[in-house]
Amino acid sequence: MTRRWFPLAAVVALAAACADPAEPAPGPPAALEPVSPQDFRFTAGPEPVALLVVRVRDAGGRPVPGVTVRWGNESLAFTLGESLTDAIGEARMTWRPGGQATGAPGRQLEATVVTTAGPRVIGFTARVDPGPVVIATVLRADTLPRRTGLVIEVGQRVRFTTFGRDAFGNPVQDVPATWSTENPARAVAEATTGVVTGVSQGVVRVLAAIPTASPVPNGTVLVVDPLRAREVAVGGNWSCALDGSGAVYCWGVRFTTAFAPFDSVAAPRSVLPGARFSLLSGGGAAACALGEDAVWCWRARETGVGPATPVDPQRALLGGVYFGVSVNDRQVCAIARLGRVRCATSVLRTTAGGGDLDVRPAAELTLPGRASRLAASDSLTCASLDDGVYCWSASSEGATGTPTRVAGSAAAEQLELSPTRLCAADVAGPVRCAARAPEFGGEWATVLAGPVRRLAVGIYATCGVTPDARLRCAGDNVAGLLQRRDFDPPATLVEPPSPDGSGWSAVAVSDEFAPPAGSGFPRSAPHACAVTGAGRTYCWGANNRAQLGVPNAETCGNRPAIPCSPTPLPVPSPFAAPARR
Repeated sequence: MTRRWFPLAAVVALAAACADPAEPAPGPPAALEPVSPQDFRFTAGPEPVALLVVRVRDAGGRPVPGVTVRWGNESLAFTLGESLTDAIGEARMTWRPGGQATGAPGRQLEATVVTTAGPRVIGFTARVDPGPVVIATVLRADTLPRRTGLVIEVGQRVRFTTFGRDAFGNPVQDVPATWSTENPARAVAEATTGVVTGVSQGVVRVLAAIPTASPVPNGTVLVVDPLRAREVAVGGNWSCALDGSGAVYCWGVRFTTAFAPFDSVAAPRSVLPGARFSLLSGGGAAACALGEDAVWCWRARETGVGPATPVDPQRALLGGVYFGVSVNDRQVCAIARLGRVRCATSVLRTTAGGGDLDVRPAAELTLPGRASRLAASDSLTCASLDDGVYCWSASSEGATGTPTRVAGSAAAEQLELSPTRLCAADVAGPVRCAARAPEFGGEWATVLAGPVRRLAVGIYATCGVTPDARLRCAGDNVAGLLQRRDFDPPATLVEPPSPDGSGWSAVAVSDEFAPPAGSGFPRSAPHACAVTGAGRTYCWGANNRAQLGVPNAETCGNRPAIPCSPTPLPVPSPFAAPARR
């Protein structure tokens, strides 16, 4: 066999011819792409960590090593750091977004590379959700957190929810819970929704069970069967309301009656339980109501004046059928058939023993016509007749003066009297007032634009309910009587909206005098009450004897010198409710 030998140079050349051509070097950065996920989501716990990875390529799609990638958030002026791409063009960064819950969309971070076409940016987000709830608080869905007290009416539905925190303090809204009440006869709760419905009057606790949480504080609810009033009357330090059934409830300084002597109370209390009335009137220290066959009256007594002396139950004033009534500190008068007026004097004679009622025999008053309306204040009573308004006084000895026509007056559909002025309005006209001193000698002046279907007059303010159920009040803001606070713009005419949106149906303003500071007179001030179209009663103004239906308040908001309530308060109050029959 013959061997053939090839030259070494030829072998080397052949090997070189078979080898791959050399890879060209990567070009400048042209593109940036994510390698790791861009959106992360964690549950609060040990500090979460996200590993972020991006890749840099040139225009030919080749990885580019040694490129600087900046990590941060330019809009927040936040820089996390820089990293270089490795041999396969990838850059990495560890991101610790923190253990505090973020909610959606979470915290944001950007990776930025400068390329031949300008900066290229890729965004990342990290959302941290709260962990299991360990502490929770019951709250009403539309109140501030931790405000758990609530007053609801029988039949009213209110949703409760829970506010919680996890082990790291992250807040959690509307925590799922199993709901109940401790007394379903008072209120019931829907187990999954937290909707609570009032069933009967009284206090009940709302319970929420959350498996991961410690015992949840109870939400407390007072269920009330509200006082549905149709009339309201107020005096110096007291308020009364006549409800739809004809029962009368009073609150404030205590009253003395044949059946119910009681002290100053914020909760409405029944006057003459079991009796039914058709009309309510009051002022100063007394109130009266029309019964089926008599006028009944009671008086207010300041706490501590002396032992209560019940009125003789036989002293039902002015026996008979009546159609209107008014009362002042010396006399009660009522309109009988055919517009006749009968008056009983010395109704409120105060004695050293504490203030028994001293009733003189009733007598018919001689008037030149038929009376259609009555109004009274301190020692004066007025009546509207066909040809105008007539007024008369009652002496401290029980004598009744001669009725005298008020100059410039006319027949009035609405008639009210205060210690300083007489106000009247016809069916369609404005409310016009005349000063009482000297002897109604001044001009009549328009105080409120008409028409009004209910009228109330005090020393400081005049209020009227319009036919479209608006409440208009004009005058001075003594003790917040116009519901104005110190930082509110001054106003002499206001139209406060009804809190329940049903408009207004009745109003009363007390004729109490507010003595100057340092005068030495007992501190007192006026207040007012009004009834909404739905029958709810709200009171505002002075509250030195709980006449607003809440406990005595010697200070109120930003009026430290005057006990008051700048905004209407519901009656019954959150502290008590009248017993229902």
